Amino acid sequence: MGFNPPPNWPQPRPGWKPAPGWTPDPSWPAVPPGWQLWTDDRRWFTKKRFLLPGLGLTLVTACTAALPTAVDPANQQTPLVAAVATEKREATGATSATDDEGAADKAADEAAVKTTSDAVADKTAADAETDAAAEQAAADAERVAAEAVAAERVAAERVAAEAVAAERVAAEAVAAERVAAEAAVAQLAAAEEAARIETQRIAAELAAAAESARVEAERVATETVAAEESARVEAARVAADQVAAAESAATEEAARLAAERAAAEAALVAGGGGSTGSVYFQNCDAVRAAGAAPIYPGDPGWQQKFDRDGDGVGCDS
Repeated sequence: MGFNPPPNWPQPRPGWKPAPGWTPDPSWPAVPPGWQLWTDDRRWFTKKRFLLPGLGLTLVTACTAALPTAVDPANQQTPLVAAVATEKREATGATSATDDEGAADKAADEAAVKTTSDAVADKTAADAETDAAAEQAAADAERVAAEAVAAERVAAERVAAEAVAAERVAAEAVAAERVAAEAAVAQLAAAEEAARIETQRIAAELAAAAESARVEAERVATETVAAEESARVEAARVAADQVAAAESAATEEAARLAAERAAAEAALVAGGGGSTGSVYFQNCDAVRAAGAAPIYPGDPGWQQKFDRDGDGVGCDS
């Protein structure tokens, strides 16, 4: 028995024989329907009266492939038939005694050869089908492999394109970050420079303001001292004027009161002390200056205006 692997199975090396208990790999594809894994390579030609020794399927196949198929015009036999007949005669070492026996042998030979030819034709057809199936399987395998290679190439190209796109995006992101960082650094430097300039300006303004304030304070202090001195002088002058005015008024009032008192005393002396018609006091100050306070109704120089609170007593407060 010979191992006959399907076309979609791995092909064994020439002369390989399965070990006892060998089984196919479960990962191999399924066997096509009707496929024979084991074939009989031995072919024996039999005849009713003799056996063709040593002539197997291999010899017949080789003869069929090597010899032409044209008919021999001498005996109307194909070269295959002649070869089989010659082999039979050489193997048996005998010849036909009569024409009938020769005819029978010839018919038997032709029948055996026909049987062998049919077997060879069947084997050839099966081999052709096998070869066609193998070629189709090989074509399918090549197509599948080509599709797989194309798919892998497309996938690899897609992965490479995605990698390139990712690298480009990453590079753009890095560039954008670098630009943003540089812009931020520039903005920070500009802000620091502006802050430094503003600080210097504010410091200069503060220094100028402090100097101006100092000068103004000195001016105000000077003016304040001058104003205080002027105010002091003016206050002293006003106080002196007030004192002088007060002294003058007091002197005048004292003189007036003295005059009124003198006039009142003169009136009292002239009127005999009982008459009120000739005594006149202008106000309570005159009454007090004349020593007539408090004054009562009926007293010399009495006037109702002296009793402001209506209690019958004048110039009492």
